[in-house]
Amino acid sequence: MTLPNDIQKINSDEYWRQMDKLFAEAEKKNLIESIKKTDTEKFYNFTAMMRITNTLKGLKILENK
Repeated sequence: MTLPNDIQKINSDEYWRQMDKLFAEAEKKNLIESIKKTDTEKFYNFTAMMRITNTLKGLKILENK
């Protein structure tokens, strides 16, 4: 579904009902996919998230002057 350019469409209740429905369908799909994953796949995903988290914790932001 493409986003409308018309502000009145974005502010309509029907538009947001459709968005809620699409979001719920996507969440249901993600839940089913995650249930079907094997323990090994879940472990690899978890360790990848941990590596990213540890990398981000170690970052230092430098300010250019």
